[in-house]
Amino acid sequence: MLIPAEFFTMIIMIKTKLILILVIWLSLLFLTTSRVAAQSVLVNHENVNADIIPESWLDEARKFDIFFGHQSVGQVITYGDDTGSAGGLEDLPRPRYEISIVNNPTLAWYSNNNGWGESLIGANFDPQSKVNAFSAQMQVLGSQVDIAIMKFCYVDFANVAFNDIYNMYVNTMESLENNYPGVIFVWWTAPLTRSNPSSGYGNNADRYSYNQMIRSYAASHNKILFDVADIESHDLSGDYCYNTVEREFFCDGSSGYDNFVGGTGHPNALGAERLSRSIWWLLARLAGWNPDGPPPVTPTSTPAPTLTSTPTNTPTPVYPNFRQLLASWLTSNYDQNADAKVNSFDFASPLLAY
Repeated sequence: MLIPAEFFTMIIMIKTKLILILVIWLSLLFLTTSRVAAQSVLVNHENVNADIIPESWLDEARKFDIFFGHQSVGQVITYGDDTGSAGGLEDLPRPRYEISIVNNPTLAWYSNNNGWGESLIGANFDPQSKVNAFSAQMQVLGSQVDIAIMKFCYVDFANVAFNDIYNMYVNTMESLENNYPGVIFVWWTAPLTRSNPSSGYGNNADRYSYNQMIRSYAASHNKILFDVADIESHDLSGDYCYNTVEREFFCDGSSGYDNFVGGTGHPNALGAERLSRSIWWLLARLAGWNPDGPPPVTPTSTPAPTLTSTPTNTPTPVYPNFRQLLASWLTSNYDQNADAKVNSFDFASPLLAY
């Protein structure tokens, strides 16, 4: 018995449908696993109060493998103020803010731990060396980490034009995002100094210009931005530490503002604590916490209602499987459309239903 040509046409149609279903399923799977990375997240001075984060979301945040490339300000954020004794991620109250921290993490460490891995990258006053070192670290760690963070220091603006620093940062981060699509890259503004710092550290006006460019780019390109400069330049009352020459500066106790800075640009204990608490806000957001969502529901002892099944009108195929359908066709007794012929048209509808 010859198989009609229409049958092969129908098989091709079915194959095409199955391929489309597979493509859609894979697309939905990708969108689900990368849902946070596809969303724009901004963390700034309004996100310092980590105490409102439900502990369940802190637990989720602890599951991340994180790499943080930095220099001295990053040291303070991680380990506390210049005395190394207060304010950093390492110093926040335990067990609520417990997190594993390691210097110079390796692939082996990430394979056996979750947490905050940090390394000094490049050299101060040389921003190009920092983006190069960060890229080199990603070549080693990119297959393992979930989140990667890279920031400049305030001193990097002393000898290099802010436009050049902006271009090297954007180009590097975009390239890394393309090369490591499974990693969430967190963009940062540049940290500030106190008002009118000593010569040799650059000026806050240049850092402000750079930060405005980064803020604009992040907003227009759906990036995740940790706005360290915004946190440093707003005091406890939310007042903006600002003047007409420097624009924003690290709140230093002048003009009635609170003081978050020790020395030129390193956070003091209070400044470090505000930044490290904001880090927890960032991680919880990346884990999926929505601070604007409904409050968690407290379970009660009310018994769940008994669910009853509702009959549906979903048709049941005449033949429960493809083998039986083919067997019927081969025995020539499946004239579905009652045209006195048994051909591929009799099989199109039930096949597409499988």
